[in-house]
Amino acid sequence: MQRAMTWAQRVGAWLAILRGPQVWRQWPFVVLVLVMTWLMGLSIGEIPENINEDAVAPYDIRADRQYTIVNDKATEQLRSEAMADAKTVYDFDLGVVAQLVQRIHAAFALARDAIATQGPGAVHQPSLDFLPNVRARFEQALGSAVGDAAWEQLVGLQWSEMFEHTLQHEVKELLAGPVVSDAEQLKQERAHGIVLRTMPLPGGDPAMPETTLEPEKTGNILSLDDVRARVQFVGPVRYHKSLVEFTAALLRPNCSANLLETELRRAKRMASVVPVTLTVNAGEMIARRFERYSARQVMLLTAIQHQKTTGSVPLQTGGHFLFVSVVIGLLHRFGRQHLYKYRPRRTDLIFLGSLLCVMVVTLRAGGMMGDALAEGLHVAIPATAFYYLIPVAMGGMMVRFLLNAEMAILMSVAVAAFGGMLLPQDPGYTAFLLIVNLAGASSIAHADKRSSIVRAGVWTGFVAMCTVLAMHLMRAAVLSEMLTLETLAWHVGMALGGALFASFLVLALTPVAETVFGYTSDIKLLELANLNHPLLRELVIRAPGTYHHSHLVGILAESAAGAIGANTLLARVGAYYHDVGKIRKPSYFTENLKGASPHDRLSPHMSALIIASHVKEGIELARLHKLPQQIIDMIPQHHGTKRIGYFFERAVEVAGEASATAVDEKAFRYPGPKPQTREAGVLLLSDGTEGAVRALKEKTPARIAQTVEGIINKSFAEGQLDECELTLKNLNEIGKAFTRILMGIYHQRIEYPRQALQLRDKDVAVMESSVDVTIDVTSTDDDTNPDSKRGIPH
Repeated sequence: MQRAMTWAQRVGAWLAILRGPQVWRQWPFVVLVLVMTWLMGLSIGEIPENINEDAVAPYDIRADRQYTIVNDKATEQLRSEAMADAKTVYDFDLGVVAQLVQRIHAAFALARDAIATQGPGAVHQPSLDFLPNVRARFEQALGSAVGDAAWEQLVGLQWSEMFEHTLQHEVKELLAGPVVSDAEQLKQERAHGIVLRTMPLPGGDPAMPETTLEPEKTGNILSLDDVRARVQFVGPVRYHKSLVEFTAALLRPNCSANLLETELRRAKRMASVVPVTLTVNAGEMIARRFERYSARQVMLLTAIQHQKTTGSVPLQTGGHFLFVSVVIGLLHRFGRQHLYKYRPRRTDLIFLGSLLCVMVVTLRAGGMMGDALAEGLHVAIPATAFYYLIPVAMGGMMVRFLLNAEMAILMSVAVAAFGGMLLPQDPGYTAFLLIVNLAGASSIAHADKRSSIVRAGVWTGFVAMCTVLAMHLMRAAVLSEMLTLETLAWHVGMALGGALFASFLVLALTPVAETVFGYTSDIKLLELANLNHPLLRELVIRAPGTYHHSHLVGILAESAAGAIGANTLLARVGAYYHDVGKIRKPSYFTENLKGASPHDRLSPHMSALIIASHVKEGIELARLHKLPQQIIDMIPQHHGTKRIGYFFERAVEVAGEASATAVDEKAFRYPGPKPQTREAGVLLLSDGTEGAVRALKEKTPARIAQTVEGIINKSFAEGQLDECELTLKNLNEIGKAFTRILMGIYHQRIEYPRQALQLRDKDVAVMESSVDVTIDVTSTDDDTNPDSKRGIPH
């Protein structure tokens, strides 16, 4: 029971995991793997049903992908030839002669011992019946029957040792070479030759030679009948009759066909035959319309139809699924663990997956069209040259143009892996895919004009040409292919054309990606930087002070972003739109204030609420005008979670010292979030610095530098820059850029004589009627201090 509960708990835990949100958040990955698996094995060609040599092709039939087809007929013929060439194995047993010699000796020794036991003169009796037991035992030991005449003569010779040695010698001589029993079989085998294996004597050297005897060298192998025919001419005359009879009776074949070894060798040779395969490339023409099928076409079409419907399809699908899962899963895991900027949103994953599917379709279609063009054109262009015309660099270029370099690297590796599988002409093509994708990603970074994208295509084409040239030179150096100037020119030219084609596709598809996925390219940012944008026109009309402030912030942000290597265009455009929410209530902000401040009639809490509301209203206006998400995100991030200091201090002042702790500080903070990117962090610092410096009464270089340093230090101390990627070195460079730009804007001018007198009188009058105010750069904010220009003390 306890075991059942344990397994039940385990099953429940697994079900809980499967139902959890972490699993279902991975649905883009699962969908991508399934779609990629389907695309890798997609078969779009249709094979007619009636396929025979008498039929006519109803339409042009091309291979929809690459097929490797085994020519069964040719393979079977090769196997038959291999089996026929396998010679029969004969074993030449040296132990046969040794065994016969031993039997002769044993039989003669037995007979002599038996006679010796009968007493003297027994052997001279006229009848042979007195030795019946001796004869039987003699024949049994000899292994052969003995005729009466031969036995009589042998008895008369008293089984002499001379006769024994002569008989042994004759047997050795006659069986010195290989002797077979079947003359007819030997005659057939001689026509093909045989393999003669010498079998060692018991206890002898096992390493005996093996000889292959061709037909002309098989004459030394005799049949048993041939050897018996030679018996008539052996031995001394006085022993002739007995020797002939004894020798003929004793002869045995010492060589026989080893059928088991022969079949094993034939099976091995058949297995070693490499199947005859035909490779049909994607797009290759198999049969033309109204053409009668040839035997080869019938074989190809039948094999393709068989592969599509049976056997290899499940295995191939499983292989594609496993390969796709490993490549995509490994790249995603590597990016998450080792690439800091690889933090894709779900939208990014969908975009990357969609682009990868587009690249797979492009590679497959390009492979088919390349083979078709190579066959259809009347120009001798190698089919492999058209593979370089495929716009393979589009993947890396698109990702780098719309996202970042880290994602572009991973996309380049993925395109190279899948392209090498789909178009396996040689390993060099996989390297080519990786190189051109990296080159395209590198050259298109921060392209802010359409001509820049074309220039990126030209640079990528130059890299592609060098890569193709290098690969062909290396192959020619090892004599793996013939290098001709025409072939080289076609390959190099197609590589350049493919890179340019990729840049044009990036130009065409970028607006689609921006619309569907909400991305913002530098070209889109340039369009938004146009001062005739409806939102900016409305801003200059309704809030001219905010419009001027936004331009100054844009100048600061662009300079600072350039100093730290961030996207200058994004920083500038984000600055243009960061305060568009002030359009709704422009008079509540200092830069647009004319006359009395409306905050004088409001409580500090209400004033803070109105000041903070420009963030929410700015987001609404940005979405209404369909600004990119990157710009929308910068609107709340340019304030972070900073405190609206002026109205917080007023609230504390109104509450009094006794109840100061009762003021909720959270009500006087911006909603955030804090800046998430370097550009947003630069915008936060630019906005605070511009407002603080503009509020300075004396804009001397020292005062400006002090103010810039104070704003940056305060933002850093408050933790407003904790979630972006700005380092201390970046903050130092940003401060230098701010100081340089602000000194240029607020530089001192030479006073003309009349103007000097007029300005001096005016300054005296103003100073007499105004209250001098000391500005604390650590608490000045153009948004949070609406009365800073009016000199109202706070």
